[in-house]
Amino acid sequence: MGMLSSALLVVLLSRQLDPTQYGVYALFSTTYVFGNLVLGLGLSGNLSARVPGRDDREASRLLGTFFLAELGIGGAIVGACLIFGLDRRLAQALDVVPYLSALRLLFLFIWIDLGAGSCLNYLLARKRFGTANVLTLLRGSMLAPVLGMVWLWRGSFGITTIAAAWLVTGAGALAFGAVAAGVPAAVRGGLNWPALRGAVPFGLMLASQSVAFYFLKLADRYFLARFVNLAEVGLYSFAYTLSNIAYALSALVLVGLFQPHIVEAHNQGDAAKRDRLLGQLTRTALAAVIIGAVLAALLSRQVLFFARPAYASSAPIIPWLMTCLLPVVAAYPATIMLMLKKKLWASAVGGAAAIGVAALLDFLLIPRFSYRGALVASFVGFTMLALIQHAVAGTWRFLSPAHFRALPADIRDLVRSRTSR
Repeated sequence: MGMLSSALLVVLLSRQLDPTQYGVYALFSTTYVFGNLVLGLGLSGNLSARVPGRDDREASRLLGTFFLAELGIGGAIVGACLIFGLDRRLAQALDVVPYLSALRLLFLFIWIDLGAGSCLNYLLARKRFGTANVLTLLRGSMLAPVLGMVWLWRGSFGITTIAAAWLVTGAGALAFGAVAAGVPAAVRGGLNWPALRGAVPFGLMLASQSVAFYFLKLADRYFLARFVNLAEVGLYSFAYTLSNIAYALSALVLVGLFQPHIVEAHNQGDAAKRDRLLGQLTRTALAAVIIGAVLAALLSRQVLFFARPAYASSAPIIPWLMTCLLPVVAAYPATIMLMLKKKLWASAVGGAAAIGVAALLDFLLIPRFSYRGALVASFVGFTMLALIQHAVAGTWRFLSPAHFRALPADIRDLVRSRTSR
């Protein structure tokens, strides 16, 4: 459902928005990602670590505590931005002043979504996966249907309509999540304020890892807007969205298939099985991305039949964006091993180093080479992160060329396992 909604959204946006407007949408989407990660200091991430194993009363108190704390901190930051005019300064820096009202709606949506995120973390921690899936759908997949209804009703929509739709869907997700997780009862039942001790450092550590990853994927939009123009942001972001859909349907699917079995083998002390599965994941995921890049190079112009002609120039970018994902996939065994060995600090340190290098390259290359410079900066940043993770995790063996001789057997095993179900 999520992928179907993403595909529908790409079609709607590429038909209704020109590349410049799509660039504004991309900047707003990027701002949502970073705002969601840092606005509440990552406090709700503590729910995933503290709620499992607690009785209902104590788990509910933790939900109420972190729900209110994250919304309170996020609300204070958003309020300060609006009071002191930081929203206007951001709009001026990104050259989106005509869309200032939409940017303010976006800020409110990010704040509301913090509460929905707290509810989602709680539901997952309580293993209420069905309800959590519904909330995930409401948070991430309702924009396309809402915009589709607006398009059928009015025949068109713009950036402000998109921001308003974000706000409406965010409010709906928050309402559902609050009722499903039992937030009103949690707040009435008393809060566990001592639980906040140590919560901020843990939340910031979790947020910092995500910030590093998304900086390497998304922050170049800000540089493109500042040093080139919004149309280039739009073309680059449109190509990125298509490549990301392909990545989600290939390499990420493989992660979902392999990772539970890898974790299970590790927890059972079966290192041989764990390493065998890690090797299979690495080989098949890398092969999927390489095949995707080749297909994109051959067919990307044909795939863009649904978009405005103005987006045709983004076709050559798609295979290069797929290529930039190779170091991300090559880091899979290191990333998983660091998680299993509880060495998450390595990802944080590697992420900080990669951010520094990528930001410098963005600053140096984008003014001269536009999105081509962004591609180089992204590839180098992800490569540096992967190298640091492999060095700490000691997982170089999974990238040995000798390992890839088993790729045909891996593919046969995957086909057999899927067809036997």
